[in-house]
Amino acid sequence: MGVRESLNEKPWIVGSLVALLVLLAGVALFRSVRGSGEVIVNTQAYFSTDDGKTYFTDLASRSSPFKTSDGKLAIRANLFRCGGKDPFVGYLEREDGGGRVPVAAPAVPAAAGADAPPGGFAPGALGAKVVKRPGEKSWAPIISSDGLRIILVKCPDGQDADRVSAPE
Repeated sequence: MGVRESLNEKPWIVGSLVALLVLLAGVALFRSVRGSGEVIVNTQAYFSTDDGKTYFTDLASRSSPFKTSDGKLAIRANLFRCGGKDPFVGYLEREDGGGRVPVAAPAVPAAAGADAPPGGFAPGALGAKVVKRPGEKSWAPIISSDGLRIILVKCPDGQDADRVSAPE
């Protein structure tokens, strides 16, 4: 019996998976707008070439990972802050390309009215993202229980950390 036949016989499995994906996408959306109540599309994003020890800004439309001009692999870095303290990399995020590394190419800002806005989000894009905390070895799909645990960044006191947006 194939997968399709099994799913046809047990539609509750498909329904449960869809509900989980919708819930995770909703949590991710809530986390992205939680502080201000408005959606802000940034043209800049943070990246790191050293597993989150340091970070720099570049165009948000760049794929993650990408090779920098000096040959290092740059991964998108999501910054957070606890209270008035210095920002820190809460987690790293990249496309799940099966270990493939794209060649260095200049980033092109998204044109007005383009299909994908700055940041590269398009329908289905969350399913291709993987995340990890700095210092950890393994990556987890962003739409998984491990991925959700990673993106819900907490301060040492247990409070939610505040996301730091890249400057324009």
